[in-house]
Amino acid sequence: MKNDNYEYDLLEQIQPLFKNMKLPSRKGFTGCCDWLSCTFDCFYYEPDNMLSNIILDDVSNEKIKSLLGFFGKENVNLNSLDRDRGTSSFKYSYVLQEGCTLLMYGPECSNGNHATALNISGSGMSKLFRDKMLIPLLKYCQSHAYKYTRFDFALDCFEDVFPISKAFQLSEQGFYICKSNKFTIKGTPKDGDFEGITLYYGEGSDMLLRIYRKNYEQNIQDKVLFWDRWELQIRDHDRIKQLVLLLIIAFEHDNYFDYFNFGAGILRDFIEFKMKTNDSNKSRWPIDNDYYKFINCANSIKLFAYPVLKTNFDTSLDWFVRSVSLFMTQLYLIYGDNKFFDFIKALIVKKYPNLKNKDFDFIKNALAEIGYDFDKNICDKIINKLYDSIPNMHNFINDLYSTDDSIGSKNE
Repeated sequence: MKNDNYEYDLLEQIQPLFKNMKLPSRKGFTGCCDWLSCTFDCFYYEPDNMLSNIILDDVSNEKIKSLLGFFGKENVNLNSLDRDRGTSSFKYSYVLQEGCTLLMYGPECSNGNHATALNISGSGMSKLFRDKMLIPLLKYCQSHAYKYTRFDFALDCFEDVFPISKAFQLSEQGFYICKSNKFTIKGTPKDGDFEGITLYYGEGSDMLLRIYRKNYEQNIQDKVLFWDRWELQIRDHDRIKQLVLLLIIAFEHDNYFDYFNFGAGILRDFIEFKMKTNDSNKSRWPIDNDYYKFINCANSIKLFAYPVLKTNFDTSLDWFVRSVSLFMTQLYLIYGDNKFFDFIKALIVKKYPNLKNKDFDFIKNALAEIGYDFDKNICDKIINKLYDSIPNMHNFINDLYSTDDSIGSKNE
């Protein structure tokens, strides 16, 4: 790890940001779990009429420490973390790391305790898997969660076996049977192009299927020519618990066949694409040959893998380049070289005190991607250097509209 010299040259800092992301060439099918939500009733909140602080009894404190340990925060006081407004009847939310959110002070459970919930998105699952923390966390959830509320079973298809275009065609013709007959589409295909298109089956029900072009969603279609993602969102506790158990067993035996076989079975039970016959009963129509092949491929997946996706940093950088770079160019031409870079430094110094723990986690993760350790003390030193580099920094912000060193010539 490069932890000796964090203050490396600026060019060295920015070069890795613009290198092409290396993606492994994949063939066939892989799969993963793309979302997990579960609720706990084992944490006892001591009375606090204002609900202003998280106060747990001793037993609950030990249990929550074990949970926080999966995110490297076992010695952190919950009340010292950045706290945001909760969702879904929960009063507070805490970001434990990228894609992982803890919700607290939820509705009262049958045992009298307030509910606590954990939501882990695809990026959170991927990071936990890379850090070898996913399976231990799933074991913890199996032991302590009283209800699973969401599990996204994901299939990544890198072969043109049953593409989204054919699923759309058969759906438009009504050549399918689904547990929920509600079929919707986000976007409009143009000339067979399904960029930005998502097919939805079962919105508003306990099960929802999404099909979309993952390579377009990640804006990597020039590197990965074909990549369809099928996501089956499951909200049935018993099925989720079985999937989690199979995933744990699969990891321990390095054999994911049963996990994918069970998930593919749920998928086929939820929806079947058909070939039309003269029979008036659609349920007796034979299954579409390509869909049958697709299900068989999903049944036999052996590789549980999280593809290399854009991180929050990649997404933010893309937004910055698209949305800010034009104005930055204009600003440079207005302010000129010296004042422009002093302006950028002043903004950094001004905003640095506003960074929260989740913002530093963002920096830590981005640095880790390019091989550097994070040190808050070194960040403080860098900001102090920036402050000292501009004379009268305190008054600088108030004088931003002076353009003495710009490239423009003054009007006489």
